[in-house]
Amino acid sequence: MNLSRITQFRQAILDRWQEEALPRYQRLLPREQRLLIFTAIGLPILLFVYGIWLPMEDTIHTLRDAMPTLQGQLREAQTLADRLQQEGHKPAGRRNALAMVEQIAKASGVRQHITRIKPQPGMGGGGRLLIRMHQAPYPKLVKFMGLLAKDGMALGRVKLLAGGKPGLLDVDLGVVTK
Repeated sequence: MNLSRITQFRQAILDRWQEEALPRYQRLLPREQRLLIFTAIGLPILLFVYGIWLPMEDTIHTLRDAMPTLQGQLREAQTLADRLQQEGHKPAGRRNALAMVEQIAKASGVRQHITRIKPQPGMGGGGRLLIRMHQAPYPKLVKFMGLLAKDGMALGRVKLLAGGKPGLLDVDLGVVTK
């Protein structure tokens, strides 16, 4: 917009104010005028406070409250990763891998969250399994992965997606057995 259009727009608003709004405002009782001014000032403030500021503060407090839990989970995951790296993986022997995974899943409490266990074609002597979980609790998932490693299974590809609530995950887990 150029300067002349802005000036014309400003003048049109002023003219409309003087011709229509100001006479209506002056016809109001003093009490009604004060109420109108209070509403014109108070409404935007209330909208800002209740529509923007308080929801933002709630989100900040929720995130701040969740931080210690998330930091604890991070430490636990790092400890598990270090332990898995140091121990390596033990051979699973000739036991049935599907039965082992089922047993470990029941022991760790994630069996009800497993939606699919699918054998994958693998090269070499080892077998591969794809395990899918829906809304699995993080602590139980960590326990499950630790028990798999203890039983001689190595984790292959792991895909973690945030679940519907904090602390719940949707998981695609590749397991390699020997």
